[in-house]
Amino acid sequence: MTNTTETTYDPKFEPQIKEMIEAGVFYGCHKSKTNPKIKNFVFSNRGGIELIDATKTLESLDDALELVKRVRGEGGSILVVATQASAKDPVMKFVKEFNYPVVTRRWLGGLLTNFKEVGGRRNYYLQTKEKFESGAFDKYTKKEKLDTERHIEKMQELFGGIEKMSVLPKALLVIDPVVHDIAVKEAKVAGIPVIALGDTTSNPDDVTKLVVGNTKSRSSVGWFMEKVAEVVRNTTPQIKEEKTEETKKEK
Repeated sequence: MTNTTETTYDPKFEPQIKEMIEAGVFYGCHKSKTNPKIKNFVFSNRGGIELIDATKTLESLDDALELVKRVRGEGGSILVVATQASAKDPVMKFVKEFNYPVVTRRWLGGLLTNFKEVGGRRNYYLQTKEKFESGAFDKYTKKEKLDTERHIEKMQELFGGIEKMSVLPKALLVIDPVVHDIAVKEAKVAGIPVIALGDTTSNPDDVTKLVVGNTKSRSSVGWFMEKVAEVVRNTTPQIKEEKTEETKKEK
C-alpha cells in the first residue's frame, strides 16, 4: 500500500467512517482513470485502485447537505438523476418518500434547457395516458389499441419519472456526474446547482457540491441517499415554491 497524500484522523468521524467502510464508500477507480483535481481526496492505493479519504468525503458531504437543506427549506424540488443499476433501488426509495422527480432510464435532451417544449411533450403523454385509461380508445380496433398502449409505454420510459415536474427543479442530485455529463451541463446552462456523488474520475469543477465516493456499489449509493433523506426528512419547507402559469392551469 502506497500513501499518496496525508490524511488527518478526527475521532468524531469514527462512527460514520465505520458505516462507510461497511458500505464500501471509500473504493475509488483505477489510478490511471483518476482525475488529477481529485487527488486530494485519495489517501492510498491498493492494487491499482484508489482508496478515498473517508474524512474528506464526510467533510464534503456536510457541505453538500447544507445545500440540500437550503433547497428543501425554500420549498424547492430536487431532480434526481441516476441511470445505473447500482443506484436504482436506493434512488427510487428516496424519490417515492419525498415525491421528487427522477430520471432512471436515460436523460431527455433539453429537459432543463428547453423545458417548455419538453413539458409540452410530457403533457401529451399524460393526456394520451388518461384517455387510454378512461376507455376513450375502446372504439378503436384491437391492433390500434395495442399500438397506442405500446406508444404510451415508450413515452412512460421518458416521462414517467417527471410526470409532476411542472416547474424547473431548484437543484439536481446526480449519481456520477461523469456518466450524466449532459444533465450536468444542462443544469449549468439553466443556472441550477448540482449536488453529486462522484467517484475518483470526477472533476469537482463541473458540479456545485461534489461528494467523492463509490458510485458503482448499491450499498454506497444507499448510504449517500440516506444521508440526503435524513436532511430532507428533518427540514420543514418555510417557503412555498412559486407556481408557474402551467402549474396554475393544471390545478
